[in-house]
Amino acid sequence: MEPDTKSVIGSTTYQLLRQSVDQKPEIFPVDSDKLFETAIVPNSFRAFGSKNLNVLAGKSIQVAIAYPTEKEEKIAPLRKTIESYIKQQKEKRSISINIEEFFFQVKDTGVGEQPLYPQGLVGALERIYYIQDSLLGKRDWEQRKFKQPDVQEFDRIIIPSLESDLRASTKGIYDKPNVIFYECFTGHFVAGMGTGPYVEKDIFELSQRLGDVLFDDSKAVTYGKTLMAVFPQPKMNHANWHGVVCHDDPITKAKCDRVYFIKQLCEALGEQLTEFFAKVFHP
Repeated sequence: MEPDTKSVIGSTTYQLLRQSVDQKPEIFPVDSDKLFETAIVPNSFRAFGSKNLNVLAGKSIQVAIAYPTEKEEKIAPLRKTIESYIKQQKEKRSISINIEEFFFQVKDTGVGEQPLYPQGLVGALERIYYIQDSLLGKRDWEQRKFKQPDVQEFDRIIIPSLESDLRASTKGIYDKPNVIFYECFTGHFVAGMGTGPYVEKDIFELSQRLGDVLFDDSKAVTYGKTLMAVFPQPKMNHANWHGVVCHDDPITKAKCDRVYFIKQLCEALGEQLTEFFAKVFHP
């Protein structure tokens, strides 16, 4: 087989560059049980109680954004999305909204290092449950970089949760982000599944075999780590290998890295996010 000369990673017999799989994002309606039907798990969001937004004149709405990660490539597109929709609410209601961010380390989601569809949705849900239990004092406080905040100091607590997984389709295996935006006091949520880079079957199967042999767990060695080992690249990050195997966006010239695919999903959620934030700030 001739090497794929268009691939960013050259001189290989693998067609590593098939760009992203031509698969449209899948969007769940706001507050839809379809999320849990797809994930094949029950709805287990924790109850925080309701809280109105009858803010006194001259006061600001206090909003906590609790990210279940410290990874900047995950945080950046989620933060930009949230800020844009909160700005819309501020302008529509002529109100002041103060944002305080928290970055949680979630040690174990129960779905492994390399979940397969639909376990990415499960992992995203488990990240939300971890933060909720931590804030409500239902589990030991494990965060070392900040103290447990008092939830009653906030009018809204938004958790944007992200977990990727690998999904097989008729067009091949691809890495995709799964995102859930959840607000704790109103209980509103919205979710979606995106698209991403093509995953080479041979390398994926190699990562599974390595996981079985080394850790007795087929999910323990990720595709990105195996890709780095087989085709070492000085700028490759095993957690953000997407931009190495994909060319830049032909129209926008944006680098097709992990941030790019998360941003694409958030943009596809536009209509649903507008509804979500309207419900969160206009209960």
